[in-house]
Amino acid sequence: MQSRTPPRISVVTPTHNRPQSLLRLLHALRDGTFPAADFEAVVVADGCSDDTVARARAEPLPFRLTVLEQNPGRGAAAARNLGVQHAQGELIVFLDDDIEPSLGLLTEHWREYEKSVLPSVVVGPPLPVRTGQPGLHNIAAWGWWERQFA
Repeated sequence: MQSRTPPRISVVTPTHNRPQSLLRLLHALRDGTFPAADFEAVVVADGCSDDTVARARAEPLPFRLTVLEQNPGRGAAAARNLGVQHAQGELIVFLDDDIEPSLGLLTEHWREYEKSVLPSVVVGPPLPVRTGQPGLHNIAAWGWWERQFA
């Protein structure tokens, strides 16, 4: 049996009972510009009591997906640590399950990683997903986020 080449990037995501949000993240990764053969997603279901695990495992995706279960739940930090233990990529990218990455996110992370000469950590702004729903609350929340990261 031929072994697969390790991925260049591992995307590690903790989740807890949010299958729709997690699937939106996985679909955004699927639709991105980074080659599917060159990254994997490692999802850690932290104490999930709904159908998050089954739905994630059943989703047809072009990249490698590992879904781990952490029971009982121990929180996002412990879930990230478990995910890293199972990650095979050279570069680790942490994304929460409520993030919808831009199409070029992994491509840009890899480009910068290749240029780096020292170990580094990159933290970017977790911009919320604009749902297009009208209402003063949504407009105010988006304005607050934009001011935070201006």
